[in-house]
Amino acid sequence: MRSSVLVAVCAGMAMVLLVTASASATEDRWGIAQFFGAGNPGAMTAPLATQAPQWAMGFGMGSSVQDNLMLAAPGEDDGTVAGAAAPEGDPIAVGNPWFHDPQPFVEYHYGSNRDRRRAGLDSDLNGGTVGLMFGTVGSAVGGIMYDYTHAEGKAAGAASSNVDTNSITLFLGDNIDIVFFGASMTFGDSAARTRLPRLGRRTKTDINTFSVAPYLGLAAYQQGPLTVTSALTMVWRWQQFNYNRNFVDDDSSDGTLVLMNRATYALAQDTQLVGIFDWNRVLQEEETLVAPVEEPDHCWFTLGAKLQHRIMQNVDVYAQYTAEVGNESYENHAVNMGISFSF
Repeated sequence: MRSSVLVAVCAGMAMVLLVTASASATEDRWGIAQFFGAGNPGAMTAPLATQAPQWAMGFGMGSSVQDNLMLAAPGEDDGTVAGAAAPEGDPIAVGNPWFHDPQPFVEYHYGSNRDRRRAGLDSDLNGGTVGLMFGTVGSAVGGIMYDYTHAEGKAAGAASSNVDTNSITLFLGDNIDIVFFGASMTFGDSAARTRLPRLGRRTKTDINTFSVAPYLGLAAYQQGPLTVTSALTMVWRWQQFNYNRNFVDDDSSDGTLVLMNRATYALAQDTQLVGIFDWNRVLQEEETLVAPVEEPDHCWFTLGAKLQHRIMQNVDVYAQYTAEVGNESYENHAVNMGISFSF
């Protein structure tokens, strides 16, 4: 009898330990899986893919919308139309048709990402981007961006994390009259470290990300100093999760459709204000083995504004603020400030 009781007690303790170990192992990965999951506007590699169409338009492909704005903006001194007296004649020949008109830029960005779901991370992100755009064959524009972002996060139960992400984005675009199109590719590597004080454990995770985002846009309206553009892009993303503990390596994939709308108004010859209105919809998601505690919201809007000013002939500075609206899972705010040069 005593031996039977002893066996039962041991079996019960083993079951409790097994369940506890399984729960704690799952908890190790909850926050990271949710942070990098589909629908999180703050996930570091997600926003980079949607920048390509906007940078391509800002660079000025072919009959540039930005050039039209500058032509339509009132002159600062005499009230005349800026650029109206531009000399006529043949366009200036380009020395190297494969690489010309380089435009480097540097940007700092900050993000506040609050996950409203259970076990979600509330993170603050700081990072910087350096990039180069250039004209290439015909009216095409190419570009490359490198981004580094550091995120500090906290969750319930004093759990914390910090994530360092390095990303490279390549993009190529072109336009036919008012229609512009292209694609971007992003390669990202993230080193995530999570800490669970109550369990006395630390977990390191390496996340490799690849995303591709084809886009198609339209300069839909241009009248005087006002131009409205709309671009549709599909961001396909694949992620590989590698853990330092005896956890099975994991992966995920997702696809998000983004309709990006911009209304640009030339306040003056050297200043323009851009209104931002995006619609985001997650259409496909393959979750990791560790499913999120609560499913994320799959549809939301991005609203914001960008102010750009030319401080000298070849130097522009800008500041941008955006917020996610209508997202039941996340509260997200982002600030971008940068400077670009043209040659």
